[in-house]
Amino acid sequence: MSVRRSLRSLGVGLALLAVGFALSACQEVASNLVEDQPYELEPVEGTDVNRVRLSEDTAEKIDLQTAEVRVNGRGTVVPHLALIYSPEGDAFVYTRPEPLTYVRAPIEIERVVDDRALLSAGPPAGTVVVTVGAAELLATEFEILNQHP
Repeated sequence: MSVRRSLRSLGVGLALLAVGFALSACQEVASNLVEDQPYELEPVEGTDVNRVRLSEDTAEKIDLQTAEVRVNGRGTVVPHLALIYSPEGDAFVYTRPEPLTYVRAPIEIERVVDDRALLSAGPPAGTVVVTVGAAELLATEFEILNQHP
């Protein structure tokens, strides 16, 4: 009888141990949690634009490159690479008002000459615009198919 009781106790103990392991496997482990998000979106009040803030790691993966808007006669000029067009044909660029922060800005193109776009309206001279990685910022801003960086 005592052997039978011991075996039953052992069986119950093993069953409880198995349940404990199963439950512990379901719990989140702090070392596996991702604390930094790859990006953050913040609506720009009064517009349909979102401010895109990237983590340093994400910005490195995208390999964003920038240039400054320059003065050219009566207007300003940006590298042709900076231009992004909406499906409706509107043009814009992504500006970088502060490190790791990007904002879509509308522009009006007077004409394109070689690798430069002369603007009749847009960000002022000295504004930093994205020349490489703007498509990734667009996908991030609109969370297109959840294909953000």
